[in-house]
Amino acid sequence: EEFFLRCRKYEGKFGTDSEETNAIAHNLSLFIADLVDGGKIEDGVIPYAGLFIFLGDVHSTYHPATPDGRRAGERCSYGIGASDIAVGKTVTSILNSSAYIANDRFADGNPLMIRLNPSDVAGEKGDMILKTLISAYFEKGGFHLQCNVVDIDTLKDAQKNPEKYSDLTVRISGFSARFVTLSAAGQNALIERM
Repeated sequence: EEFFLRCRKYEGKFGTDSEETNAIAHNLSLFIADLVDGGKIEDGVIPYAGLFIFLGDVHSTYHPATPDGRRAGERCSYGIGASDIAVGKTVTSILNSSAYIANDRFADGNPLMIRLNPSDVAGEKGDMILKTLISAYFEKGGFHLQCNVVDIDTLKDAQKNPEKYSDLTVRISGFSARFVTLSAAGQNALIERM
Protein backbone atom coordinates (compact mmCIF):
# COMPACT_ATOMS: atom_id res chain seq x y z
CA GLU A 1 0.00 0.00 0.00
CA GLU A 2 2.82 2.42 0.83
CA PHE A 3 4.48 1.82 -2.57
CA PHE A 4 1.11 2.25 -4.29
CA LEU A 5 0.58 5.60 -2.58
CA ARG A 6 4.09 6.75 -3.51
CA CYS A 7 3.38 5.93 -7.17
CA ARG A 8 0.03 7.66 -7.01
CA LYS A 9 1.46 10.89 -5.57
CA TYR A 10 4.66 10.89 -7.62
CA GLU A 11 5.32 14.33 -9.09
CA GLY A 12 6.34 14.96 -12.68
CA LYS A 13 3.83 12.67 -14.38
CA PHE A 14 2.78 13.20 -17.97
CA GLY A 15 0.64 16.32 -18.20
CA THR A 16 2.68 18.36 -15.74
CA ASP A 17 5.04 19.59 -18.49
CA SER A 18 7.94 17.64 -16.99
CA GLU A 19 10.87 17.56 -19.41
CA GLU A 20 11.52 13.90 -18.56
CA THR A 21 7.98 12.60 -19.03
CA ASN A 22 7.45 14.76 -22.13
CA ALA A 23 10.50 13.08 -23.71
CA ILE A 24 9.28 9.62 -22.65
CA ALA A 25 5.83 10.32 -24.14
CA HIS A 26 7.38 11.50 -27.40
CA ASN A 27 9.66 8.47 -27.70
CA LEU A 28 6.93 6.02 -26.68
CA SER A 29 4.50 7.49 -29.22
CA LEU A 30 7.14 7.14 -31.96
CA PHE A 31 7.82 3.55 -30.88
CA ILE A 32 4.12 2.65 -31.07
CA ALA A 33 3.71 4.33 -34.47
CA ASP A 34 6.79 2.55 -35.86
CA LEU A 35 5.57 -0.78 -34.47
CA VAL A 36 2.17 -0.52 -36.13
CA ASP A 37 2.95 1.35 -39.37
CA GLY A 38 3.66 -0.94 -42.29
CA GLY A 39 2.09 -3.96 -40.62
CA LYS A 40 -0.67 -6.02 -42.19
CA ILE A 41 -3.62 -7.92 -40.82
CA GLU A 42 -5.59 -10.70 -42.45
CA ASP A 43 -6.96 -10.03 -45.94
CA GLY A 44 -4.42 -7.25 -46.57
CA VAL A 45 -5.91 -4.81 -44.07
CA ILE A 46 -3.33 -2.19 -43.18
CA PRO A 47 -3.53 -1.04 -39.54
CA TYR A 48 -2.76 2.44 -38.33
CA ALA A 49 -1.55 3.44 -34.91
CA GLY A 50 -3.92 5.05 -32.45
CA LEU A 51 -3.76 6.25 -28.87
CA PHE A 52 -7.49 6.48 -28.27
CA ILE A 53 -10.43 4.17 -27.55
CA PHE A 54 -13.92 5.62 -27.99
CA LEU A 55 -15.54 5.82 -24.54
CA GLY A 56 -12.45 4.18 -23.01
CA ASP A 57 -12.51 6.66 -20.16
CA VAL A 58 -16.24 6.16 -19.59
CA HIS A 59 -15.96 2.38 -19.34
CA SER A 60 -12.75 2.30 -17.29
CA THR A 61 -14.16 -0.21 -14.82
CA TYR A 62 -12.85 -2.94 -17.11
CA HIS A 63 -9.26 -1.67 -17.13
CA PRO A 64 -6.67 -3.10 -14.72
CA ALA A 65 -4.53 -0.96 -12.43
CA THR A 66 -1.70 1.00 -14.05
CA PRO A 67 1.89 1.63 -12.88
CA ASP A 68 1.19 5.30 -12.14
CA GLY A 69 -0.93 4.32 -9.12
CA ARG A 70 -4.34 4.30 -10.83
CA ARG A 71 -6.37 1.53 -9.22
CA ALA A 72 -8.30 -1.08 -11.20
CA GLY A 73 -11.67 0.32 -12.16
CA GLU A 74 -10.75 3.98 -11.67
CA ARG A 75 -11.41 6.24 -14.61
CA CYS A 76 -8.66 6.39 -17.25
CA SER A 77 -7.55 9.62 -18.83
CA TYR A 78 -9.34 10.72 -21.98
CA GLY A 79 -7.37 10.27 -25.20
CA ILE A 80 -3.86 11.62 -24.70
CA GLY A 81 -4.83 13.66 -21.65
CA ALA A 82 -3.07 13.61 -18.32
CA SER A 83 -4.12 11.16 -15.65
CA ASP A 84 -6.64 12.43 -13.13
CA ILE A 85 -4.06 11.69 -10.43
CA ALA A 86 -1.24 13.72 -12.01
CA VAL A 87 -0.13 16.09 -9.25
CA GLY A 88 0.43 19.70 -10.30
CA LYS A 89 -1.19 19.66 -13.73
CA THR A 90 -2.77 22.79 -15.20
CA VAL A 91 -4.51 23.44 -18.52
CA THR A 92 -1.27 24.92 -19.88
CA SER A 93 0.92 22.04 -18.66
CA ILE A 94 -1.50 19.47 -20.14
CA LEU A 95 -1.42 21.23 -23.52
CA ASN A 96 2.38 21.54 -23.44
CA SER A 97 2.91 17.86 -22.57
CA SER A 98 0.36 16.63 -25.10
CA ALA A 99 2.08 18.55 -27.89
CA TYR A 100 5.12 16.27 -27.38
CA ILE A 101 3.20 13.24 -28.65
CA ALA A 102 4.12 12.39 -32.25
CA ASN A 103 0.67 13.56 -33.30
CA ASP A 104 1.47 13.48 -37.01
CA ARG A 105 1.90 9.69 -36.85
CA PHE A 106 -1.60 8.86 -35.57
CA ALA A 107 -4.59 8.92 -37.91
CA ASP A 108 -7.15 8.99 -35.09
CA GLY A 109 -6.12 12.52 -34.20
CA ASN A 110 -5.04 11.84 -30.60
CA PRO A 111 -7.94 13.66 -28.99
CA LEU A 112 -7.27 15.79 -25.98
CA MET A 113 -10.03 17.30 -23.90
CA ILE A 114 -9.67 20.26 -21.61
CA ARG A 115 -12.33 21.69 -19.36
CA LEU A 116 -12.58 25.39 -18.81
CA ASN A 117 -14.76 27.14 -16.29
CA PRO A 118 -17.18 29.52 -18.03
CA SER A 119 -16.06 32.38 -15.77
CA ASP A 120 -12.44 31.91 -16.94
CA VAL A 121 -13.29 32.38 -20.61
CA ALA A 122 -16.11 34.90 -20.40
CA GLY A 123 -16.04 38.10 -22.40
CA GLU A 124 -13.35 39.57 -24.61
CA LYS A 125 -10.48 38.67 -22.24
CA GLY A 126 -11.74 35.08 -22.05
CA ASP A 127 -11.93 34.89 -25.84
CA MET A 128 -8.30 36.01 -26.03
CA ILE A 129 -7.24 33.43 -23.41
CA LEU A 130 -9.03 30.63 -25.25
CA LYS A 131 -7.62 31.68 -28.63
CA THR A 132 -4.09 31.88 -27.19
CA LEU A 133 -4.32 28.43 -25.55
CA ILE A 134 -5.66 26.76 -28.69
CA SER A 135 -3.25 28.53 -31.08
CA ALA A 136 -0.22 27.71 -28.93
CA TYR A 137 -1.21 24.05 -28.72
CA PHE A 138 -1.52 23.67 -32.48
CA GLU A 139 1.66 25.67 -33.15
CA LYS A 140 3.55 23.23 -30.89
CA GLY A 141 2.27 20.21 -32.83
CA GLY A 142 -1.07 19.46 -31.21
CA PHE A 143 -3.64 17.91 -33.49
CA HIS A 144 -7.07 17.43 -31.91
CA LEU A 145 -8.45 19.50 -29.04
CA GLN A 146 -11.90 19.38 -27.50
CA CYS A 147 -13.02 22.04 -25.07
CA ASN A 148 -15.91 21.73 -22.65
CA VAL A 149 -16.82 25.09 -21.19
CA VAL A 150 -19.20 24.23 -18.38
CA ASP A 151 -19.02 24.14 -14.61
CA ILE A 152 -19.54 21.07 -12.44
CA ASP A 153 -22.58 22.51 -10.66
CA THR A 154 -24.42 22.86 -13.98
CA LEU A 155 -23.71 19.22 -14.87
CA LYS A 156 -24.84 17.98 -11.45
CA ASP A 157 -28.02 20.04 -11.68
CA ALA A 158 -28.65 18.70 -15.20
CA GLN A 159 -28.52 15.16 -13.80
CA LYS A 160 -31.12 16.03 -11.19
CA ASN A 161 -33.30 18.28 -13.37
CA PRO A 162 -32.87 17.12 -16.99
CA GLU A 163 -35.98 19.02 -18.12
CA LYS A 164 -34.16 22.32 -17.47
CA TYR A 165 -31.13 21.36 -19.60
CA SER A 166 -32.48 19.82 -22.79
CA ASP A 167 -30.10 21.97 -24.91
CA LEU A 168 -26.89 21.44 -22.88
CA THR A 169 -24.41 20.02 -25.40
CA VAL A 170 -21.11 18.47 -24.31
CA ARG A 171 -18.20 16.74 -25.95
CA ILE A 172 -18.07 13.21 -24.55
CA SER A 173 -15.71 10.90 -26.40
CA GLY A 174 -15.16 11.68 -30.03
CA PHE A 175 -18.68 13.04 -30.45
CA SER A 176 -20.95 15.76 -29.13
CA ALA A 177 -24.21 14.94 -27.39
CA ARG A 178 -26.96 16.47 -25.33
CA PHE A 179 -25.87 15.87 -21.76
CA VAL A 180 -29.29 14.67 -20.62
CA THR A 181 -29.36 11.93 -23.30
CA LEU A 182 -26.12 10.32 -22.09
CA SER A 183 -26.12 7.19 -19.96
CA ALA A 184 -25.48 7.62 -16.25
CA ALA A 185 -21.93 6.32 -16.85
CA GLY A 186 -21.32 8.95 -19.52
CA GLN A 187 -22.73 11.74 -17.37
CA ASN A 188 -20.69 10.61 -14.38
CA ALA A 189 -17.51 10.41 -16.47
CA LEU A 190 -17.94 14.04 -17.52
CA ILE A 191 -18.57 15.11 -13.94
CA GLU A 192 -15.52 13.17 -12.75
CA ARG A 193 -13.40 14.88 -15.42
CA MET A 194 -14.25 18.16 -13.72
